[in-house]
Amino acid sequence: MAQSSAAAAVVSTPAAETERRLAKVSARDVNVYYGEKHALKHVDLDIRANEVTALIGPSGCGKSTFLRCINRMNDLIDIAQVNGSLTLDGDDIYDKKVDVVQLRARVGMVFQKPNPFPKSIYDNVGYGPRIHGMAKDQTELDEIVMTSLEKAGLLAEVKDRLDEPGTGLSGGQQQRLCIARAIAVSPEVILMDEPCSALDPIATAKVEELIDEPARELHHRHRHPLHAAGRPRIPAHRLLPPG
Repeated sequence: MAQSSAAAAVVSTPAAETERRLAKVSARDVNVYYGEKHALKHVDLDIRANEVTALIGPSGCGKSTFLRCINRMNDLIDIAQVNGSLTLDGDDIYDKKVDVVQLRARVGMVFQKPNPFPKSIYDNVGYGPRIHGMAKDQTELDEIVMTSLEKAGLLAEVKDRLDEPGTGLSGGQQQRLCIARAIAVSPEVILMDEPCSALDPIATAKVEELIDEPARELHHRHRHPLHAAGRPRIPAHRLLPPG
């Protein structure tokens, strides 16, 4: 994701404004500070629906910081300050009227280090759908949990021990559990911060299939043209090091 200068003339052009209206997530001159440290500088980026957007850059350049802006995880850091415009479907993510709990249901996140809840495997996945009232009965909740575990490539390994603690799984299994937990609430956007760094090649392939799935479903419904033999378009943006 290229850092823009303060001028960023492209933003004011009609084409750029049209692109922003089509964007699912749109950032304009986003800056993030951790106390005195200017961690993210003048970021402009449009992320369209049904696409996979990769942020590429060296360690410490701001990739995770930007992701955390989109679902307001930086709110949890006392010294963090976010400036600029960041919207979801055209609505200001940082508007005081925004319900952060609902925002995080719409924008899920999978971190590099797995962080399962201190609950059973079943309750880890079923927690979100339960608190958001997504299941009308236990049968429907069971279906959501099992489907999410299957999509994350974990069901075959845990189907006979769903009552066991999620924290008792191996590192790679815990990561796939967190992915299942994230997709269980059917988020509109999923933020993934190097989600496969602790996974083996087979589990990684499962996650890649999961990432492709929304675009493949759209392709089958003939709603959106895809690129490269049915795979979603994957624009890659480079984050430059600070300074």
